[in-house]
Amino acid sequence: MTKLLTLAATLLFATTALAQNNNNVYKLRTTVENVYGVQEIENGNYTDGIRKLNAQLARTTVMTKQAPLHTNLCVAHIATGNLDAAQNHCAKAVDQSGNKSISLNNLAVLNCLENKATLCVENFERSVAANKLNRFSSNNLTLANTRLQISKN
Repeated sequence: MTKLLTLAATLLFATTALAQNNNNVYKLRTTVENVYGVQEIENGNYTDGIRKLNAQLARTTVMTKQAPLHTNLCVAHIATGNLDAAQNHCAKAVDQSGNKSISLNNLAVLNCLENKATLCVENFERSVAANKLNRFSSNNLTLANTRLQISKN
């Protein structure tokens, strides 16, 4: 079961119209795999979700089985503001998942939140290239490109 999570990102510029627009949030995504702890993350119960995902990760040695756990931990840590832990899990999710669109999208959101605008856009572009039907990554890319252009002005 997949659920889309939205995260209000701090705007890098002061524009009232955009600040009030519902399209000014980057969207995170949990995995399509229904792994232990993902429902808690999707329901906003991050502490329990992180605990369950870490417990499952400690018992899992196969990288392909670890990838969805890292993806969901990436989302949870971004949502709780623990960006250092998020960086670790987001990077591992991308490495272990074969650069899946969802993992790249979440890494791009993290880069946006860390004010790494160019890297943010690049990762959204990679996410869209990995899955051209990925609407949330396409929307995130449009938002990131707009913010990048405004920051250059």
